[in-house]
Amino acid sequence: MILAQLAVVGAVGGIAVGVYDSQQRRQRRRIVAEKTRIEALFENGTDCIAAVTFDGDTPVVRDVNPAFEATFGYPVEEIRGRSLDEVIVPPKADDEATAINDRARSGDRFAETVRRRTADGDHRTFRLRAIPLSEEGLAIDGYAVYTDVTERQRYAQRLADLHDATRRLMAADAPDEVASEGVRAADEVLGLDLTGAFLATEDESALEPAAV
Repeated sequence: MILAQLAVVGAVGGIAVGVYDSQQRRQRRRIVAEKTRIEALFENGTDCIAAVTFDGDTPVVRDVNPAFEATFGYPVEEIRGRSLDEVIVPPKADDEATAINDRARSGDRFAETVRRRTADGDHRTFRLRAIPLSEEGLAIDGYAVYTDVTERQRYAQRLADLHDATRRLMAADAPDEVASEGVRAADEVLGLDLTGAFLATEDESALEPAAV
């Protein structure tokens, strides 16, 4: 009876070990496939990619691709070995960056919209994807992939502003109110340098300033 029980326990243990090994192999294959895919995008992709390792809580730059160099304005030789946060995170985003690092170090795969600073001081909006690599023996801990969405976000904001301007124009009652809202929209939304608007007199013989 005891021998039978031991045999059952051994069989179950063997199955468990086999399942664990199979899961580990699948995990390794997934990580290698992910690394291969990112490496294929590294040289020719339009996304900005930084390969990093963690020194404690600090993401250290090991390599960046040409798109990263062109967008952020830093040659790889200048930032290799430095903290990625020190290079591109604005001071007001330090807490956000710390939270992102904590998630990345824990092996979490995620995406967030962030603001980052370029070498010339410009602040741009990116969709950040954190891709951790947990396999031992790899030279890096993961990738930070930045997709520049600055223009897309500006376009969306301009559309929203145009909708607001249209609502204000439709709500205006008097001609001078319509003119004022039109000048305001041209200046603030469309970026047109208009100094004023003019309305025709009742007999249409002259133009009178309605908004300046």
